[in-house]
Amino acid sequence: MKRQLPFVLIVLLLIEVSAFGGDTNDYNESGYTKFVEGDLNGAQADFNKAIELNPNVAPPYFNRGAMKYRKGDLDGAIADNAKAIELKPSKSNQASKSLV
Repeated sequence: MKRQLPFVLIVLLLIEVSAFGGDTNDYNESGYTKFVEGDLNGAQADFNKAIELNPNVAPPYFNRGAMKYRKGDLDGAIADNAKAIELKPSKSNQASKSLV
């Protein structure tokens, strides 16, 4: 179940992605594709760019947190997920509650 948690978070949050703009959305989706294909460094670069373009939306933080978790950076994963929850508390709590 632990390995599935980050993947499920990404899938759930991609539903939210379309609400925050083209370029940010494009980088977030590209990062997701790279994440699924196992290119974690490429995924991180894309999630970082999505956050740089719009640091006020939650999905790229959740996705980057899942990528950091997969890479073994638990502190980074926690920090990114905390930021996502700060930005979008109601949706973040719903997603986390549905996975627990």
